[in-house]
Amino acid sequence: MTNDNFEWWEDENGEWYYRSKTDPDGEWHHWEQEDEQSDSTSMNTQLEVVSEPPVYCKGMDWDDMLLNIKYLKKDAKLLTITFNDEVSKILELASGDHLLTRKNRVQIYPNIKRKNIEKILQKNKYKTNGRIAHDDIWMIIDESTFKNGSSGILVTSQGLFIRSLGRKAFVPWMIEDKWISTFGDKKGFLSRKLIATLNDYKTLEILDTVEETLKKSIQEVTGYLTLIADLARKEYCNQTGIEYKFVYDGVEEAYTQMVLESEESTSENSILTGMGMLQGDCPNCGGVMRDASMAARGGKALLRGFAKLDRSMVSKSTNPNLRSAFGGSGGWFDSKISDKSRVCDSCGYKE
Repeated sequence: MTNDNFEWWEDENGEWYYRSKTDPDGEWHHWEQEDEQSDSTSMNTQLEVVSEPPVYCKGMDWDDMLLNIKYLKKDAKLLTITFNDEVSKILELASGDHLLTRKNRVQIYPNIKRKNIEKILQKNKYKTNGRIAHDDIWMIIDESTFKNGSSGILVTSQGLFIRSLGRKAFVPWMIEDKWISTFGDKKGFLSRKLIATLNDYKTLEILDTVEETLKKSIQEVTGYLTLIADLARKEYCNQTGIEYKFVYDGVEEAYTQMVLESEESTSENSILTGMGMLQGDCPNCGGVMRDASMAARGGKALLRGFAKLDRSMVSKSTNPNLRSAFGGSGGWFDSKISDKSRVCDSCGYKE
């Protein structure tokens, strides 16, 4: 009495019960058996019934949600990430990242001040409306003046609750057939923006902050948020039987290609440098400095996070011969993936 789409159990009286694997908390149904023939017919009929995959945030829209949390429907089904060893590892790595946690602008579970969270939830500052509890909040990206978490972003198992400049918004991990693929940052006028990119390449502006310390933390947090978003995708794939592909698959190869292209471009531009292209603000050659590609910077942030994860696992391994694929900390790899927000068109100088 087995099938890939159902799980079964037999009681002490020999009666069989079944329920769909896509709804592990669903109700058990009694298997009716009248005679051998009807049992066979019933079995075939029942096994043809395959539950529809869950649809999260049905009929909702990303832009509406970013505008106002009131567009989050009360009965909306939200994709919720299960807290497990993978989540714990990501939060542990983030906690040890001093560039991220400087001056407590980013607080990370379980080191978030409980008093702050209780006030946030009690006063419903982010309009969470009882959807989340203390343990559902994994990060607070704190924009508040007094560092009490009253404004900024709550990174939770269900998505991002946002309170900034009078705006209260919500960004779930998934809406229908679209999901958050990666996070990146972008330089604004006297500010730093946190950007989310969906699987269809649409971008969402999550936060635009002028707080000086937080601007630096925003650049560092993107890799960790991408890892958490990837766990949401993995959760959905496990629920629906879709093949899951890790977010970093192919990133290293893509970055290697990017480095090669950059070196070729630098070689070509060195010729131009000697032809009078010295009219900008580059401290190396006088060329024109421009903002670095957000896609390239996002890829570097992902690689920095992945390198930390890989090195951490190697350091805790009992195998003395195991080495990280990314080399030692502070080596060639780290120098290549350090974050640079501006690049010279002429000589390739970065800052």
